[in-house]
Amino acid sequence: MMDNKTRQILNDTDSEIIKASNAIDKALLSFNKSNRGEVAIRILSIVRNLNDNIALKLWLDLHPNEMKSVKNVAKEFASEKNYKFISIFHKYLSKSVSHFTPTEDGADRLILKYYQYILELKKLMKVRFGMEIVQNIDLFLPDLDVQTKEYYEKVAEKINMVTISTQNFDNYYIRAVKPFFINQNTYFEVTLEPGTDKQNKFNRITAFTKYDIFKNYCVALEFFDTTISMFGVEFPIRLITDWHVSIRPCEINNYAKILKISTNIQRGSKDYKLLMNYIKDKRATLVDVIDLPYKEFNNFMSDLDNTTKSKQSSIAILLRKSRNISNNNLNGKNIIRYILISMNNSFIHDQWPTSKENEFSDLFLSAKCYPFEKKPYSFNPKRHISNLSDLYHCINVKNYHEDLLARLVHIKSFTENKIFIPIGDFSFFGNTNEIKGLIKIYNDSLYSGFRPASEIGIYKKYLYKVGELNAIKEIIAKLTILSESTTLLNELFSSDKINSLKTSTEIVELDDIKKEEILKNMFLSTKVRLIYGAAGTGKTTLINYVSFLMKDKQKLFIAKTNPAVNNLRRKINDDGNSDYMTIDKFINQPSYSLLEYDLIVVDECSTVKNEDMIKILDKTNNAILILVGDIYQIESIGLGNWFNLCKYVFDDNVISELTEPFRSENKNLIDLWKETREIKNNNLILEQIVKNDYSHKIDEEIFISKSDDEIILCLNYNGLYGLNNINKLLQLDNPNNAVKIGIYEFKINDPILFNDSGRFELLYNNLKGRIEDINDLEDRVYFAISVDIVLSESLIDIADGLYLIKKDKKSTVIGFYVSRSKPFDSDNENTDDESILPFQIAYAVSIHKSQGLEYESVKIVIADDSEEKITHNIFYTAITRAKKYLNIYWSSEVCNRVLSRMEPVSASRDYYLFMAMNNK
Repeated sequence: MMDNKTRQILNDTDSEIIKASNAIDKALLSFNKSNRGEVAIRILSIVRNLNDNIALKLWLDLHPNEMKSVKNVAKEFASEKNYKFISIFHKYLSKSVSHFTPTEDGADRLILKYYQYILELKKLMKVRFGMEIVQNIDLFLPDLDVQTKEYYEKVAEKINMVTISTQNFDNYYIRAVKPFFINQNTYFEVTLEPGTDKQNKFNRITAFTKYDIFKNYCVALEFFDTTISMFGVEFPIRLITDWHVSIRPCEINNYAKILKISTNIQRGSKDYKLLMNYIKDKRATLVDVIDLPYKEFNNFMSDLDNTTKSKQSSIAILLRKSRNISNNNLNGKNIIRYILISMNNSFIHDQWPTSKENEFSDLFLSAKCYPFEKKPYSFNPKRHISNLSDLYHCINVKNYHEDLLARLVHIKSFTENKIFIPIGDFSFFGNTNEIKGLIKIYNDSLYSGFRPASEIGIYKKYLYKVGELNAIKEIIAKLTILSESTTLLNELFSSDKINSLKTSTEIVELDDIKKEEILKNMFLSTKVRLIYGAAGTGKTTLINYVSFLMKDKQKLFIAKTNPAVNNLRRKINDDGNSDYMTIDKFINQPSYSLLEYDLIVVDECSTVKNEDMIKILDKTNNAILILVGDIYQIESIGLGNWFNLCKYVFDDNVISELTEPFRSENKNLIDLWKETREIKNNNLILEQIVKNDYSHKIDEEIFISKSDDEIILCLNYNGLYGLNNINKLLQLDNPNNAVKIGIYEFKINDPILFNDSGRFELLYNNLKGRIEDINDLEDRVYFAISVDIVLSESLIDIADGLYLIKKDKKSTVIGFYVSRSKPFDSDNENTDDESILPFQIAYAVSIHKSQGLEYESVKIVIADDSEEKITHNIFYTAITRAKKYLNIYWSSEVCNRVLSRMEPVSASRDYYLFMAMNNK
């Protein structure tokens, strides 16, 4: 029987639920595409109150005589199978809105992530209490084009129909889970890859399911393959029909080594099965387990112990020691908690000390873990970049506000490729004085070995990374010395010798006045030349002229990626005195093993990190330098803004710029490149796109080829128009029989790209090829693949498992085996090299992988879910891959949003602040 006090609390709770629901509905009525983020922030501030009050109402309905606090009652549903989502939602909301107000973009993403939980609350209130709440919630869902909506509806229909159990389980890592909603039911698009140590993002696949799969750990998945009718064909899709948590036993055993405990955990052991079931049922991480209340933790440890004959579970021993380290703040606490949040074998291995490294604490951890241990929000674990979301869920950020600020300065500097970041961008930490106070606390807390490199600096109203600024200062100082030096090699660039390029039959005729002028001044009064130029303006051609004039001298050509190096090797005349290598190989080679070079050329400089450039300059000795690049193409993976800034710092004695495109003779394309590069007026870009019929709605036309030399470029891997689907659709047109290896299918004549698998050093990342033959054996598959490079027989002979089939002057056909693995082979880490798949299907490729390549016809697909990732540099890189035909597939709304957000690349602010700081 409910007393009056409880009844009044229920009435108040109902009032709070209705008030929160009405506020959310009102916010949604004001929603449009331009204010999504603003509306999301308003909703996010209300939805926690909605969840908490619904939790209290449900609790009192189930337990009328057991009062709980509205702030904590949601936690009580962690063990309630039908209402566990309330506890999960409470946990997510506690992590995301407790400490800082999220940005508009962040809030938008969170609401889409939480939409499924709001739907569950809505259903609960309707079914159990007859109350209608959040009636406008569907207004927040992003608009989908007709075909995408049809695609997801057909997928959902198939998910609802499947009842077959295939029992074909195996280990997989979940890399992304994206919910989609049909008729207010939730389904999931899952990105995954095999659960092995040889992980490669380019070999990921997409599957669909009705299950909200827990993605922290390796999982065992059961698949069912079926088809849906799309694009006039029966299009294959893969459904996940069942799943279990499946932490690889080797991951637990290797983690045990860190704790200096010897274990031999096997999949069949009862304590292993109990732990996996617990994680799935509770949606609990191992961090949640070691953080359980005292009594609950001990009860669970007893349950684990009782599964063994000895009454002493190895898993329980591990968890007890982990809890002891965490609860008593012992050395290793933070790295232990971070490992437990995901239990990834490669990560665990990388935290071990090598024979040359000291151990950290009394654990089997490298001393290189120490910076992360002390400052987990601003330093990274050994050989890895920590995931901010994982950090939030395992290490309380309240103790690390100053470190989080330092990390966000780094992230913003990296993503925007800027040195100086306005203090106002971090206003969620407080006012200017409060931010300066946090910076002081952070800098003062750094160990001497990390100062000043890891400090955050303050100049006027800007924050900057001291180490990066010092690196750029060092680069500019070294280049300045070279720019003020002279070389006798300038004699090789006399007018007579340059004129010989106009008549020589050994090289492409010099017929460009601009290039001729640059050659005459190349090293007139300097030992360094920086060459800037748009795509297709002939930067490599100019380098080839320099190489030809210096054909009797020792030359080195380096670039960040293997495709860029190979591009140089193909386009530079072979004179027998030229070496080619990646930047990583160059800077990691001992100086004594390198030749004394007369000329070193660094290509694609916009992709070269600051720290790498310093190492290059330290190893150039007496060589003259040519630094080549385009600041408008895709930037470096790490901080690399030195090349942008140099364009402002140095004068015409050192800098040359090529502006006239030669890649294409299509004037319309050239005009579009120019307008996009300069972005003087976004409407002019749109005008060029519309006028020349480059813009198209997304439909089946994508798959109708316009040229034999054609490529489709995508940004996303998932979605109807992601790489995975487009590759599958185009592969359907290949009439050859498919051969399966695990979750992948291959056909003779499939185009492929080799990836960074580590299996064959000769077959470098991004090397293009084509499958010439497939021999399907029972336990392995033999591939014959042609590649557009000439490989020497001696190098193939020493490459283990690689066979020469034939070669000519332009290409090589090589062969190798790929073994078929058995279910759960990856429980152990001894992966046989032959089981590594070293390539991916490549009918379509990512925009990032297309850099440095060119095609007669280029088709770019920008779907609704990828448009926010299209930066100016990415868009410019994509459109400049085309020599003749360009087609961009997007909706008119996406087109307008992409173009309106584009900003011209400029380092002017960095330059003026840099010069002012240095009193110049």
